[in-house]
Amino acid sequence: MACSAKHTSKILIAEENTHLNEQLAGELTARGYRVVQSYQGDQALVAALEQRVDIILLGALLPELDGFDVLQRLRKTCQIPVMMLTACDAEDERIQGYLRGADDCLSKPYSVIELSLKIEALLRRTRGNIDYRSEPQTTLSGRAAAGSPNHGSILSGMLSESDPHSVSFALDSGTASTRTPEQTLPLSSGARKRI
Repeated sequence: MACSAKHTSKILIAEENTHLNEQLAGELTARGYRVVQSYQGDQALVAALEQRVDIILLGALLPELDGFDVLQRLRKTCQIPVMMLTACDAEDERIQGYLRGADDCLSKPYSVIELSLKIEALLRRTRGNIDYRSEPQTTLSGRAAAGSPNHGSILSGMLSESDPHSVSFALDSGTASTRTPEQTLPLSSGARKRI
């Protein structure tokens, strides 16, 4: 899966396995990420605090200071997104990672494609980026106008770009319907928002 645009994100790879660390660094660099590497827990903690990284890939079994201790200390001072890299079928490691503040966990062995998708998802969530993967839609919301049978009910709906002549909406009472925009409007107070 080739990356079409260069990333400006910096990733700290804290993994004790030299071969895996180098392989990850090569793959992520090829996808346009900037990479910082660490092979020990104490070095990873220093790198995480001194360098401005956007995400940390953190091995659970780092020497000197294990990944769980690194994560616990890191969470006392910052909220950099952390993905724990755990052993295959090591449910205890994943649970411990989540309990200590990991944002995600990935068991070894894993595909680079899955890792890349998880990194992108974490970056989207932490940066508040808009996800443009779905069809653009217009949302409608507000209260039903005075004089309508549902006066005062909250309306919310979706106006699809593919069929601009109809809108699906729901009332706060749980009923739903599909109508033309003219049948559902006017709303006493409403807003249109691109998502």
